[in-house]
Amino acid sequence: MQKIHFPLLAGGLIALVFYGCHKNNDSPEAINFQNLAGTYKVTAVVLSQGSIKVNYYDSIDVCQKDDLFKFNKDSSFQYVDAGMVCNPNGSFSATWSLTGNILTVAGGNGVATVQSLTSKTMVLVSSDTTYSPAVLTTETYARQ
Repeated sequence: MQKIHFPLLAGGLIALVFYGCHKNNDSPEAINFQNLAGTYKVTAVVLSQGSIKVNYYDSIDVCQKDDLFKFNKDSSFQYVDAGMVCNPNGSFSATWSLTGNILTVAGGNGVATVQSLTSKTMVLVSSDTTYSPAVLTTETYARQ
């Protein structure tokens, strides 16, 4: 009877080691051109002014929630009105650059700070200083 239980116990321990040691592949990455290049979809937008925070993502038109943000390795950028296409279609092309953690899309949404970058997500923060205090927009994107 002990011989049967030992292999089961050993098999269970081996399974725990494999599953328990599974690494989280969403660890922070260096914020640089090579790591940022890719295709993203917005998953969250929060507006904040002082202590007030508003979930703006829920207010975004459904036809915009499936759109793609393509940061290509040749510095070209494409906003693709994908999936459910809006009327009028909002697709456009531009160029992008990264200086330190400052992301600039020329002809697009302007300038944002890359707050964090992982293999799965990117978080951008931009500031509208025409208001006092400034309105901060925090956007979370999922890498596709």
